[in-house]
Amino acid sequence: MTSRTLNILSAAKVQAIREAGRYSDDGGLFLYVDATRRNWIFCYTWRGGRKELGLGSARSLSLAKVREQAAEYRAMLAEGKNRRLERDRGSCLRWFCRCFYRYDVRMADDADGLCGSSKGAVSS
Repeated sequence: MTSRTLNILSAAKVQAIREAGRYSDDGGLFLYVDATRRNWIFCYTWRGGRKELGLGSARSLSLAKVREQAAEYRAMLAEGKNRRLERDRGSCLRWFCRCFYRYDVRMADDADGLCGSSKGAVSS
């Protein structure tokens, strides 16, 4: 079995790239360049399908930083975890909690309005 060569790109090479395209650092890490953007993308296979996870702009993230992120994601995938699913699950849970809180607050306000007023109150 042959080992993969990681870290093909250098920081200087990343800065020098001007032509549009995808540039591999290997191990699933790519620099995507088009006319207006330069983004880091991590590509991987999950349950037989090809997936892409955007890591951020090459302006704000260094090559060293995205290599660390890619190594973390490769380790997670080796453990059977999917970063995108973990991230989405967390955002769905936060969304649900916000909605439930708003609903609960509204229901409490409505209950106070109905039961506390003489309109809907039932006298005993």
